[in-house]
Amino acid sequence: MRADSLSGTDLRSTLSLRSACFAIAWRGGQFVITTRGYGHGVGLSQHGARAMAAGGVLACAQIVVNMFGSNAEHAKDLAYRLYTVAERKGWAQEAYAYNALVVAWQEIQSKALELKNVHMVQGTL
Repeated sequence: MRADSLSGTDLRSTLSLRSACFAIAWRGGQFVITTRGYGHGVGLSQHGARAMAAGGVLACAQIVVNMFGSNAEHAKDLAYRLYTVAERKGWAQEAYAYNALVVAWQEIQSKALELKNVHMVQGTL
């Protein structure tokens, strides 16, 4: 028996779901997909900040490698807003995490482009 898999991000893209936060259920002989997010990037910003703290620029680039364009930029803008809110509330750890993501954004985008180009070259061999 062969098992194939598809990442949540790839499934979201393939089905044009509005968010990566979704659930799939089998009901009445068909799959029902329910999205929970609104596609505004909060989850991406949170995962990006967490990845930056755990694995640096490379870990963040691996998250945004397939999100070039407005979605990735919205996530960066949102990270800055979340940094501002965290700073005002005195949440130093959260403010630091979001600020680190914003400050490294250009490097993250460069590394993501590099990763994307590597995947494209490998895919054509």
